[in-house]
Amino acid sequence: MRKIVVLIGLLFGFNAAALADSPLTSTEFYAVYEDVAEVVTAVGNQTLSEHLKSYLNSQGSPLEAKIAVVNAIGWVFEGKKDAEEFFKYLQKKRGYKNFDDFLAKADGELLIIMAYLKALDNYFTVDEAAKIAKRAKEKLPKSYTTNIIYALILAQKEIDGDWCKVYALPNSVRSDKTLNKDMRAEAADIIFEYIDGYAKYCKKDSLPAS
Repeated sequence: MRKIVVLIGLLFGFNAAALADSPLTSTEFYAVYEDVAEVVTAVGNQTLSEHLKSYLNSQGSPLEAKIAVVNAIGWVFEGKKDAEEFFKYLQKKRGYKNFDDFLAKADGELLIIMAYLKALDNYFTVDEAAKIAKRAKEKLPKSYTTNIIYALILAQKEIDGDWCKVYALPNSVRSDKTLNKDMRAEAADIIFEYIDGYAKYCKKDSLPAS
């Protein structure tokens, strides 16, 4: 999937690596969860199959593993429609009348999964994804996984603006010791290997403690 970006870059003569350089596309933490069969399946297929839809809709699987599946499915330069397809699946399985009904009734886990799917479907425009993720955070205020995905989506909005915020938004999650660490430490490390590169754009006296 990532090869598509490289191919486009070669064809049109611009820096393909730069296209992938963003909070949503450069934080590939799924490798930490490759002991989860569905994550391996997602890497191999790079599409939201019926089995993966069922897994994301399951109530017994950890949220961090389901988020890792979405991370493994990833992105393509020309965009995808995984969020739309997942919503159609949820309509059949859970009976949501429309998307507003989903937003009103869905639990925090489904909301953050939907937000992450939508953000990766088109990472150039993440306003709607951010709104969905905000709802998820309101329902799961102490979930590190929920908070960090919301922060990455917000950071994505700043990639063409305030690069200090690209760092500060996720770092505020890292600094919040009240959150439940429902994400493997190694996965968080992968996220911040990228995010910490933006710290240099913040004034030292404005940086929160990490």
